[in-house]
Amino acid sequence: SAKGGDRIVLAPGSYQALRITGRKLSGEPAVLSGKGAVIAFVQVMGSAGWALEGLEIGGGFDERGRVLRIENSGNIRVSDSLIRGQVMNNDAWDDGGIGIGLRNADKVDIRNNRFREVKVAISAGSSRDIRVTGNSFAYIREGMNWVAVDGGVIRCNRFSHFQPNYAKKEHPDALQFWQNNDGSANNTQIEGNIPSLDAPRAVHGIVGGGIPIAVGAALTA
Repeated sequence: SAKGGDRIVLAPGSYQALRITGRKLSGEPAVLSGKGAVIAFVQVMGSAGWALEGLEIGGGFDERGRVLRIENSGNIRVSDSLIRGQVMNNDAWDDGGIGIGLRNADKVDIRNNRFREVKVAISAGSSRDIRVTGNSFAYIREGMNWVAVDGGVIRCNRFSHFQPNYAKKEHPDALQFWQNNDGSANNTQIEGNIPSLDAPRAVHGIVGGGIPIAVGAALTA
């Protein structure tokens, strides 16, 4: 029964999966928050006008391996939350899944979150106007995959403690841009990020393949 502008506050405790499906709200987003609330995984499908704020999301992942899955949805905000894997022990090798997976998403704001112990922190595909600002990524095997995203900002994020599984031929990148059948990754501003690329072997900073690249005052790393 939530409407735009409502706030839903969860009591502290552990929750199973949260699924927001087919709920398109207008006006200000409905905010779901709750200090001490831990949700195993979240799906936002075919919905709009929702904000997840101050939550801990992790411990499980959905059938596509996403801790937080946003698909066919728009006007979504994820802020001030912990997005994590299954075992919190500063070791990403025993964790699977993607922290946030976006597909056909529009106007998604991911800000001031902590990503910990996931295989891939963020995977954004075939989406538009995605903003990733002020987040920290640590004890991860891969940073961000930016695939056929048209328009967005990646600003003031910190990357550290990469733990790729080289035996499985993982090639870690802080930021990786590439294309798919929906097109190239275009019009993304990269600014003020801090990639601390510490790992037993090489970690890439920014990697792009099959995409237009412009370097200048408007596009900096």
